Amino acid sequence: MDNPHSAKRPRVTLACQRCKSRKQQCDGCNPCSKCRALNLTCEYVIPQQLMPSGENHYIRSLEHRVAELESLLSARGIQEPRTDHWRITTARSTTASGATASTSVPTDLDGAGLDWRGGEESVVSVLRSLFPDVNRSGYMGASSHAALGRLVSSLPPQSGRSQATQTYNPTTPTPNGFTSPSRPDAHVPASFSEIPADVADRVLASYMKHICTRRPVVHSLVIRDIHSRRDTLTLPYEISLLHLVYACGGRFLETTGDRSAPPADGYSFSPMRHYTFSLGYFDTVLSYRDTRTIAILTLMAVYCLRDRACSEAWTFSRAAISIAIDCGLHRQARPSKRPSLKSELKKRLFWTCYSVDRQISIAMGWPCAIADRNIRVALPLDVDEEITGKELFRTVGNINLAAEGVKSPGRPSSRTTSLSSFIHLVRLRSIESDIQQTIDRHEDCVPIHDHSFDVFLTDLEAWRSCIPADAREKKDLPGVPFDGYDFYLVFYFKTLRLLLYPQLTRAAHGEYIPPRFLKICARACAGACAAYKRLHQSLAAGFSIMALQTVFMAGLTLIYCIWISRADIFDMVTSNGINDCSIVLFVIAERVPAGKKYRNMFEIIRQRVIESIKSLAREDGRKPSARQVVVGLGREVAAEYRDGSEDYRLSVAADEGSFEQFCQIMTAMTGEDFSTTMGLKKWQ
Repeated sequence: MDNPHSAKRPRVTLACQRCKSRKQQCDGCNPCSKCRALNLTCEYVIPQQLMPSGENHYIRSLEHRVAELESLLSARGIQEPRTDHWRITTARSTTASGATASTSVPTDLDGAGLDWRGGEESVVSVLRSLFPDVNRSGYMGASSHAALGRLVSSLPPQSGRSQATQTYNPTTPTPNGFTSPSRPDAHVPASFSEIPADVADRVLASYMKHICTRRPVVHSLVIRDIHSRRDTLTLPYEISLLHLVYACGGRFLETTGDRSAPPADGYSFSPMRHYTFSLGYFDTVLSYRDTRTIAILTLMAVYCLRDRACSEAWTFSRAAISIAIDCGLHRQARPSKRPSLKSELKKRLFWTCYSVDRQISIAMGWPCAIADRNIRVALPLDVDEEITGKELFRTVGNINLAAEGVKSPGRPSSRTTSLSSFIHLVRLRSIESDIQQTIDRHEDCVPIHDHSFDVFLTDLEAWRSCIPADAREKKDLPGVPFDGYDFYLVFYFKTLRLLLYPQLTRAAHGEYIPPRFLKICARACAGACAAYKRLHQSLAAGFSIMALQTVFMAGLTLIYCIWISRADIFDMVTSNGINDCSIVLFVIAERVPAGKKYRNMFEIIRQRVIESIKSLAREDGRKPSARQVVVGLGREVAAEYRDGSEDYRLSVAADEGSFEQFCQIMTAMTGEDFSTTMGLKKWQ
């Protein structure tokens, strides 16, 4: 026999007005049982808005505030309101005087009022879609590492058309805030056909030679095909990709000091213009959420690394690797008996995102996007980048090399391919990541044993021994990617300095520094400066802001090592290293205007510290062993920093960790808090 009390009473989400006022249980029927028994009118009232409590009220207030600010900007003609978060409602938007508010909106919305769109298309939902996590919870907070404000500020204004129907509109105005700092009056191309063929071919050749194999996000054959069809492109992805290829290639030529792109009929090539036009398709490309989105975001980050006017490199990089993780590119694909070009291109794309993320995050002193222990995908095959699917099958012998994974230093190779340097540098990025987690982020209250440094020194020597043997003999040929032996050494010495710099911080506390670590660090800094000078002599080397700060910090650290212990450090190698740093900074300053500040400050520090050491040696008649503060040095450097235009000040957007180390070194050598002397609490 069934139990009449076994079935649960269904839960009612909305009670009638009478039951609600009397706080009685309502069955939710219309009419409900109580109103029907008393023969009363049963009325249900649906709430018009959410309860003003908790997260919903906070989000709603933010949404209305943004809508109010956009309307104000539109009324003043500063910026048109965006249509991705508005919906058409009845015309009820009026001013305080009763007049209709004048806002500039697309023609298909004229005559209708605007109201903020809630639900799934709210701001929080959109931003959560940009930075998904593994469990799909869409968490956004202080630890999500999403620089949302900077990413949103880089988005171009929306048009009234939907993303699905967005096409190339060459007459679209340039988004506000993006102008070419070097050529503000540069001709804006109405289409790719207006770019002279020789200029387009030249910037493409620059990209293919210097970027395509170092950042293999898109297959070179695909890029060449799109370039050949540039006059008839209609797909937003292809248009945005080609603009970024031209921007990156042209920017590299500018940083090498080559600005001889021939003008034709008033046309002057501007990489910033192409980067700006690519942003016009940002929303459409972002909606793909596949390898196309990852490639575009990564190329945007690569461009921003070389252009000081763009500070979104970390934001684009973090968004790219987040989507790559969401697509599962970090997981090992199902094993196959024969390699496929599709799987290889995915591996190249993921490891490029990995490399760019490590490069930016470690320099900024921020956490990396994904830990190495969570990566299961193998490295790409060490084959030529332009290889096709049929040719790839003949390279089965190289599979074992790729299967070793990122933690293996690799095997000595007698022949290099166009991807050899990329794969080998990815392994070095993994070592840098371990150094950051083990040494750089170590708690100050717990001492770091020398054994930890020795383990990483062994790993770095193993990595150096696996540099391809023919890298020393390779010659730079026109149109052929070239990464000589000095190219590898620059990254090797930079990683050595990253490892050993924490040892130098002991000097600020008067602690003992093992002489062998001090010597290795000084030789690494001298080696980095010498390698950069040889690169400049042997080929057209482009300099980014990070490369500029690498050279500056290497020279400064070398001077600091000499200041700590001149008797142990100063010799012919370190002396030449200081001169090499000075030469490279002079070369960079001629190409990158921001480099003038670095060059001038380094010259002041070099002269004052070396003269101070020599004067003490002459007075005492021997090599001074004690560390002597350099009086007045901090004020001279601070004056040089403040002198000149604000545009030429050193930027925290490039390397925040360098500023902290710069202040530590200057504080130790001057005997006073250098941040206070500069009048700054952070790099501006």
